[in-house]
Amino acid sequence: MERLNGWENASSFGDFKSLKAGVYKCEIKGAEELTSPNGKKFIKVSIDIAEGEFKNYFAEKYEKDTRPDKKWSGIWNIFEEGYEPGSVNTKLKGLITSVERSNQGFFWDWNEQKLTNKVLGIVFRDEEFKASDGSIKSSAKPFYAIPLDDLGTTKVPEPKLLADELGSAAYNDNELATYSGDDLPF
Repeated sequence: MERLNGWENASSFGDFKSLKAGVYKCEIKGAEELTSPNGKKFIKVSIDIAEGEFKNYFAEKYEKDTRPDKKWSGIWNIFEEGYEPGSVNTKLKGLITSVERSNQGFFWDWNEQKLTNKVLGIVFRDEEFKASDGSIKSSAKPFYAIPLDDLGTTKVPEPKLLADELGSAAYNDNELATYSGDDLPF
């Protein structure tokens, strides 16, 4: 066997910690308004953990990524419009309100770039996804923003679980709730 290039600097399997669902003090590293392919405007917020066990989690993950097309993975995309046309997305309102309450003197003036370097609390919940090999995995994703004052009292929400192929939803207690036309509550 020939010596592999980069052997000394390579990480061993298991060296990388996975972010756990939780409530974290975070710092906004950047923000920009973008438009989705279907014309919906959203704010792309780049974040990192500001303190605790996972401090600089996304920066460290980025630095350890050896791929030539590496990307920052601490991204939270928040659509501007809510579910009803013309309404405000409550997650965007929560983000801005949390930034205002967590950063003395900051006032939202509709310039998303001024969110950079601001701190706030972000609640991460586990979300299931189907991996390329077909297996079900989960990872912690930003769910909603809170003011820093609420860090110690905010509970971590239940995981977001995938619906199975038959339209059933899996619940945390591993029971399945299935839909049939006879079970309608009205």
